[in-house]
Amino acid sequence: MQLVLMLLCLGFGPYLYAEDQPGEVPSFIQEDLKYYPFEVEEDRFVVGELSVGQLHILNTYRDDAKMLFARHLGILSINGTKDDIPLLQLIIDQKILRKDEVQKWQALGILFGDVLAREFNMTWVRYEDKYGLSKALRFRRTDNFMFPVIMFSKRVGYNDKIDVQAIYNKLADDVAAFKAWELKPKLPNGLKPS
Repeated sequence: MQLVLMLLCLGFGPYLYAEDQPGEVPSFIQEDLKYYPFEVEEDRFVVGELSVGQLHILNTYRDDAKMLFARHLGILSINGTKDDIPLLQLIIDQKILRKDEVQKWQALGILFGDVLAREFNMTWVRYEDKYGLSKALRFRRTDNFMFPVIMFSKRVGYNDKIDVQAIYNKLADDVAAFKAWELKPKLPNGLKPS
């Protein structure tokens, strides 16, 4: 402890880290943080067009979801517009699906994704990162993505209430923020102000 105090008095404070003092957690003042070697993890991902197989899977899930509407509610017209939002809510509120029917929840997520794609001019893409391969919606040619396939199944898994209109409204706000960002003027170095 005396060595630590002596080093602090001599100005070596910013260079003492947890590995220097076993069992002790270092404490820093604001000035010391600029010397701390924080680890930064970069988000790396690859985006591409959906393969024929992925398109087939999306279409199969869509057909399965539409069958749910036809079989349980007698609804034959699901068209990928905002008009589908109350219908999605109806099938959820009727508790037609069990919690463990993940594939069917994801099929509903795909129908919801079709609404988002049409209303917000987004496209289905293949998105791959360190967690694996996903189907996502991409806003124009930007790095702004939505993952509707799991929007409902994740909420069900966490026992969250699903309010389709509220989810849609939140995503509409996100898209408005994407658009506002695009309209910001670029700085001389090509970056946009935050």
